[in-house]
Amino acid sequence: MAESTTRLPDFKKPPVVEVVCGVLVRPIEALKAPHLGDFWTRIKADFPHCEEQALLSPVVEVFGAPPTATIQLTDVPPLPRVWFISQRGDRLIQVQRDRFLFNWRRLEADDAYPHFESVYGDFVKYLAVFRDFVAAIGGGALDAQQYELTYVNHIDGALIENAVSNLGRVFRDFAWVTDATRWLPIPADSTWRTSFVLPDQAGRLHSTARLLVDDETHRRLIRFELTARGIRADKTVEGMKGWFETAHEWIVRGFADLTTTDIQREVWERIDV
Repeated sequence: MAESTTRLPDFKKPPVVEVVCGVLVRPIEALKAPHLGDFWTRIKADFPHCEEQALLSPVVEVFGAPPTATIQLTDVPPLPRVWFISQRGDRLIQVQRDRFLFNWRRLEADDAYPHFESVYGDFVKYLAVFRDFVAAIGGGALDAQQYELTYVNHIDGALIENAVSNLGRVFRDFAWVTDATRWLPIPADSTWRTSFVLPDQAGRLHSTARLLVDDETHRRLIRFELTARGIRADKTVEGMKGWFETAHEWIVRGFADLTTTDIQREVWERIDV
């Protein structure tokens, strides 16, 4: 692995459409359904809308085992996952008994990506509100089990002429060899997954690329998702910050490492090199 340089890769037009900061906690048994409404009153000025969603299963990075494991942390009956949504809809908070997440979402093509420091700052701000609320209802201190940082990128399918065989134009490690010895045709679809261990086994970085059809535009796109999950022994505020900074560095450098320099320069306008 090459040594890190001081400056992270930077792009004028990054394809990122969503960033998620989250923490998986030991289930808060004191948290009941009516409390979710009480919590909403504390943030409703910033998040005036709400929705119920299906629960997220706790997927935890385990070493000496498969890369991830779905675990059950408690037998307490689940509560629904609730989204608290900003007026514009570009920010949301997700709460369930064992999880707190903050999302930024790009709604329009010309929406500026606010950068990691801004998204993480909002995550920390509202996590503090949630932490104080849980303590107020007798739930004690939040017991973090794992942190999570996800970047979702939407890459125009036109860059590969909507063909799986051309994914190598975007991803430097992908190639579909076509010659006279092949029996199978060019694949109609593909999902490409890779995983990497973070330093000191602080977690893993997972990358996934797959071809989709955009629900609104009906155009083909590549959904390229990078997720870091894990935790260190230090669960203090500073320890959490250090983990997220490492996760962010690995996601940004990983994005640059997995994609081609031509696409970075010509389409996303990389400016740090």
